[in-house]
Formats: sequence, structure tokens, C-alpha cells
Amino acid sequence: MATTNGAIRNIPIDSGEQAPVELWVDRLVFSADVTPGHRVVKGTTLGAETLVAEMATGLSDEDLLRVHPELTVEDVTALRHYARLPEAIRLTFGSCEGEAEDLDKFLELRRQLKKLRRKEVSFPC
Repeated sequence: MATTNGAIRNIPIDSGEQAPVELWVDRLVFSADVTPGHRVVKGTTLGAETLVAEMATGLSDEDLLRVHPELTVEDVTALRHYARLPEAIRLTFGSCEGEAEDLDKFLELRRQLKKLRRKEVSFPC
């Protein structure tokens, strides 16, 4: 998967993949030993926001895996899902328990919009 004009939000995500939030929450974790208060890819010292910035420059998945051999394909997929969230939510989600409700509302709105788009795309039989 490659970016479209460097815009991460336009990256296609296959519908058969694991739900985006569950995918990145498990793989992108807070680690006080590495960078307190910032997410890193689980099992590495690579900062999630640093990698998102690299992807935003147009770096393909293959290039990212070549530059950072400690990453897996699943890590890159998790980063792509994570990068689609607004930056303010990415930076604060998980750091403050009270913001979880805001994230839930945002994600529910995205699900509803996705369902509406599916209905618009239906083909007549």
C-alpha cells in the first residue's frame, strides 16, 4: 500500500483486516523505558509518530520494512490504521482515561459514515 500524494488518510485498507483500533492498540504501546508518554512499536524502540511522519513523506510499506527491519508487515498495517486518526486523538488516546469517551464517539461516527457509503455503492440486480 502506498500513500496518495503523501496523504495517509487515503490509504486503502482491505475490509478483511482486523478492526483498525484493536489492531494498533495491541501493537503500538506506551513504554516508559523507551519514550515516556509516547507510543512505540511493541518490541522495538521505534516511535509511532516518527514512523507516521516517514510514511507521510510517501515511503512505501516495502521501503519502511527495508529501512526498519525490526518491523513486521503487521506493524506497518497497524501504523497505517493509527495514522488515519486525527493527530490530536493519536497523541492523547490512552494517556488520559477521560478521553476514551471522545474516541468512542469519533470511531462510532466513522463506522456510521462507512455504512452510509456502502449503501450508496450498492449495485442494482
